[in-house]
Amino acid sequence: MVKVLMSNLDVNRSSRSAVAIVPPESLWEPINAIRKKYDREIVRWMPHINLVFPFVHPDGLEEQRDRLTAAVATVSTWEVTLGRFRYFKHSSNRASVWLDPQPREPLEALYAALVAQYPHLDTAQRFEAGFTPHLTVGQTKTLVLGRRLVDELNESWRPLTFGVDALTVMRRNLRAPYEVAYRVALMG
Repeated sequence: MVKVLMSNLDVNRSSRSAVAIVPPESLWEPINAIRKKYDREIVRWMPHINLVFPFVHPDGLEEQRDRLTAAVATVSTWEVTLGRFRYFKHSSNRASVWLDPQPREPLEALYAALVAQYPHLDTAQRFEAGFTPHLTVGQTKTLVLGRRLVDELNESWRPLTFGVDALTVMRRNLRAPYEVAYRVALMG
């Protein structure tokens, strides 16, 4: 049995930071046009695909830079396409609507590399499907509304493709929106 040694920062997880993939700002407008209508978190978050959330206390983010760099040292860049909408059903019969990034395999590999470095921050184990990469665009009060919204959005959506070449480490102050703390480049 391997014993994992953790620092105080490892144990001190915080919802005031996250590790994510953030599309280029040039692609935000069509995503945010939908989010303005349906996403109650639009003011809190920029468009993003969460990888590790919660992460560590914002005061300790800089100390994690080398560890994150080591975690992704063998992860190559790739292109991702946000082409279709899907939804998650919640136990309250509500739904979250999201863009499905494809291909998923590189995101899953990136997530696995991060969890290998931060196993205690693996929140996907709480879900039956495990880690599901997604970019949330909204929430609905019922599952039926979620299904309808997904069908409606898929009819008019033009897929967006962008290169993934870095992780984005985000932080926020108590009631402020998330901001970019720094980026960690992937292998070219």
